[in-house]
Amino acid sequence: MAFVQFNQTITGVRYAAGTYTKGQYSPGAETELIIQASVQPLAGRELDLLPEGRKELESYKIYTTIELKTADQSEQTQADELTLFGKSFEVIKVENWQNAVIPHYKAIVSLKKR
Repeated sequence: MAFVQFNQTITGVRYAAGTYTKGQYSPGAETELIIQASVQPLAGRELDLLPEGRKELESYKIYTTIELKTADQSEQTQADELTLFGKSFEVIKVENWQNAVIPHYKAIVSLKKR
């Protein structure tokens, strides 16, 4: 891997666990995220690995030292949302690369579905 500089400031939102009341889901409290990251387009093979329903959406890979969160049904949490290029993206996959060279996380983000 080439040297990655985490030089772009990205803002976003992290959600606490949500709750169900009488069958209605209420999202948890929001916390502002501010991270330093490298944002890069997905390569051809990476696009092929996106889940169905996401392949046609704008998507990027993010390299950062902060662990981003995907949605977790058992914890009742929503995925982290990041603002890139004036649009809202959600984290759909995170890989932990904690090695002796450049410890980091690689996250895949996809344009948030409305």
